[in-house]
Amino acid sequence: MFRITPIGSCRIYGPLRDYGEGLRFQLNAKRVFGLMHSSAEAVQQMHAFTSEFTCEEDLWPLIAKGKDYEKFQAEVHEKSDLYIVELSSAKVLKIGDTVLQLNYLNSQFSDFFSDNRRAVAFTQACMRNSPAAVNAFLKDAWDSTPEQRKESDILRRIEISMATEDSIYEDICKLQEGLGEIMIVTHVNAKNENSAPLVSREKYINQVIAAAKRAGAPLYNPTGLMEKIGQDKAIEDYSTAFAHFTDRFNGLLFADWYEHKLLPIMERAIRQAPDENIQSMLLPVVDGVLDSGTPPQAAQLGALLESLQKDFPEQGNLEPLRQKLAGAPG
Repeated sequence: MFRITPIGSCRIYGPLRDYGEGLRFQLNAKRVFGLMHSSAEAVQQMHAFTSEFTCEEDLWPLIAKGKDYEKFQAEVHEKSDLYIVELSSAKVLKIGDTVLQLNYLNSQFSDFFSDNRRAVAFTQACMRNSPAAVNAFLKDAWDSTPEQRKESDILRRIEISMATEDSIYEDICKLQEGLGEIMIVTHVNAKNENSAPLVSREKYINQVIAAAKRAGAPLYNPTGLMEKIGQDKAIEDYSTAFAHFTDRFNGLLFADWYEHKLLPIMERAIRQAPDENIQSMLLPVVDGVLDSGTPPQAAQLGALLESLQKDFPEQGNLEPLRQKLAGAPG
């Protein structure tokens, strides 16, 4: 099967899980921490695909919420045909060489971060790159109980910085070198209730676009598709941060990826190794398309089969597959 590994948020997991698996694309999440947002996290995730990766016990819940460390280390990640890497946050949180996941950090220290003013002040102290300032803040704000002092022992080690175009570019280059076939996906450039762009998000999207272009990395920006159907139909009503996609938009996203990204990648793989990949990669997708009853995707796959037939006439299994698709309803 055509294996895809998502490195990012629910915005790429949703389309792959709800639509890709039905078309027999395999969601390969072995040794994936969970959700993530920054390019630094993506590079760390890449390193974690190997058995050489280790993590301090106290920091593990801050990068992989709800996962057993020993079971994770026992897993083996088989290389995927495509890694979809979503970059949606410029904020980078680290303790030493370990990159933290912001939402998991907030969950682990929920009492501390429940006060927004305290959370903002802590972030500002960390970004000043002054351990003395962080220590002074925590001594004043989170030192009343043994539990708070224990939490402060971890919190004071956190360093926070903001990604730049250069740092994103360097991370994308590492991902290309280490993973092979990748597709960088940006956040969606949504607008607020006053129809104004979200300034920090727009800035980061532009940085990702520029960095991917410099690196020569394939890029997908979902903003155009959102604008085509309307933001109100693409973003969930409850999504106050304009972060969660509707089921309809997930389906449209996958259909777009299928036509413009997945089929071309599959075609290249088949042309490089037809004997192996027609059977293991193409046949499952043909069955998935037929079972799902999606005429546009059947037509697109049929066009690929016709092209392959012309160049590989010795592959006798292509004609029966094409005939099956040609006879599909629609």
